[in-house]
Amino acid sequence: MMDEHDEILVNYALKRFEIFSQQNLEEGHFDVTFEFLNRDEIVEHSNDNNNPTTRQNLMALIDLAEYYDIEELKNICDAFLAYQPFETRELLGIYESLKLYNGLQDGLLNIWQSISTNAAEIITSNAFMDAKKDTIIDIVKMDDLKVSEEALFKAVMEWAGDCTHRKVSEEIIKLKLKDILPFIRFPIMDMDFLLTHVVPKGYLFSSFEELSHVLRDAAANGSSAIKYSKYSNKLRQGRLIQFRDSSGYKAFAYIQNHAAINAILDASKGKMKGVLTWDFDVPEIGDDDGDRIHTNIFNSRYYVIWEDYRFVLKDYKTTQPFYRKDFDDELWFFKNFQVLAPLTLGNPSFNLNDHNITVKVV
Repeated sequence: MMDEHDEILVNYALKRFEIFSQQNLEEGHFDVTFEFLNRDEIVEHSNDNNNPTTRQNLMALIDLAEYYDIEELKNICDAFLAYQPFETRELLGIYESLKLYNGLQDGLLNIWQSISTNAAEIITSNAFMDAKKDTIIDIVKMDDLKVSEEALFKAVMEWAGDCTHRKVSEEIIKLKLKDILPFIRFPIMDMDFLLTHVVPKGYLFSSFEELSHVLRDAAANGSSAIKYSKYSNKLRQGRLIQFRDSSGYKAFAYIQNHAAINAILDASKGKMKGVLTWDFDVPEIGDDDGDRIHTNIFNSRYYVIWEDYRFVLKDYKTTQPFYRKDFDDELWFFKNFQVLAPLTLGNPSFNLNDHNITVKVV
């Protein structure tokens, strides 16, 4: 027995067969044509308030493109999704739908960025409470999430059933959160919140020792290179750092390493407009996997690294390996340096080797 989705596809297929069965190119009877919008037209249509395209018929088009393997139509839908603004309440539903298809990277990126920006509203919505576990995992894994860790934890707990209007056992809550909890960043939470809202839920942790390690990390507030717990202390909302050379050219990096940001802020105290000269000390910032970049995933040429208690700016393409054995290793740069963030040049003339570079938190 066919469901509604299958029936729609069958009806489309029958109509398609009827139209194409009447075509005869040799006799000059061929009246089926396809016209695709180019990318500029897609952007124009997506910003048109009178545009009749809705979520429902857009998903129907994607469904057809997938079913009939029409790559060009799928690319058009992807381009449309990349520029289409959606209501915040729709975002999680659209995201879960798009994950079922391949080849919609630009559209998914747009949705993902919107989820990040509107996270504070989303995590208190009914859509979040009804979201699939995989979706919750995807959200708590995000590095750039515009919401406090405390609010995120409370929302995740409510999603798992820890709320006043539902009575769920601790065993079930712990089971539901088994794959989610490792991505909650307890060490960046406020200590009062930890003592009030996390410690009473000690059943979430494998032992009191694990919980005590979380508290020790939180007490350090990212100032120590030593980490006791397995939970990341990497800020979800990093800080934009501006580098300015002696010619006035600027470069920018979005840094999320807690200790590195604290070092800049501490050194900036008492400075005119918070501007630092290049030669300030950056204390040990740790070497946790969550605090460094291991591959050139950003396809960037320039990076900020931590080396010899200083920030150093390096050119990924021109920096030579220390040892001959590394010349054929594409990842040698990331293995030999503690890479913190990609660097974006505001002007191509920015001088990475200028000894008078100034630094400030934007």
